[in-house]
Amino acid sequence: MNVMYITVMRVNSASRGRGINIFLHRPDVFEQSDPWKVVDDPGPRVKKVDQNEVPRGGNRVEAYLDLFFDERDYSSELLDWALNEVESAIEKGTRNPANVECVREGRVVVRVVFSVNLGLEDLMSKRRVFNDLRGALKRWERQHEAEIKASASGDLQAAG
Repeated sequence: MNVMYITVMRVNSASRGRGINIFLHRPDVFEQSDPWKVVDDPGPRVKKVDQNEVPRGGNRVEAYLDLFFDERDYSSELLDWALNEVESAIEKGTRNPANVECVREGRVVVRVVFSVNLGLEDLMSKRRVFNDLRGALKRWERQHEAEIKASASGDLQAAG
C-alpha cells in the first residue's frame, strides 16, 4: 500500500507566534501492526506543497489532525467525508485523541487522528480548533489540488 500522510498542526512559538502548518508526506515505512502510529520519521515530504505559517523548528504543537490515505483512494470528496466523520465523532464526545476509521465497502480508506492539548479538551474548544484546522486544510487543498493529485497518482515524488 502506498500511503499519503497529511498532517495539519496548530503550532505555537514564543518568538514567532501561533499558526497552522500543513505537510504532505509519502512514508517509506508505515507501521502495519499499529495503523494509528506515525513513525518518528514520517518519510519524505512533498515540499512543493508545504504550508508554514510559523517556521519549522522549536514549535509547540497545540493540536493536530493527521490523515492517512491509500494514495489510490485520495479525492477531495473522500477528504470531506472523512472530516465530516471526525466532526460527528467530536460532537458525540469522542475521547482525545479521536481515532476515526472511515470504511467503504468493508475496507478502511482513511484513518484520521485529531488531538488537542490539555486545556483545549472541552467540546467548544475542540470544535473551534477542529474547525480552524479543517478550514486551513481545505484552503490548502484547493490551492495545491494539482500537486496533491499528482502525488496521489505517483507523478510527483516526495523529496527529503
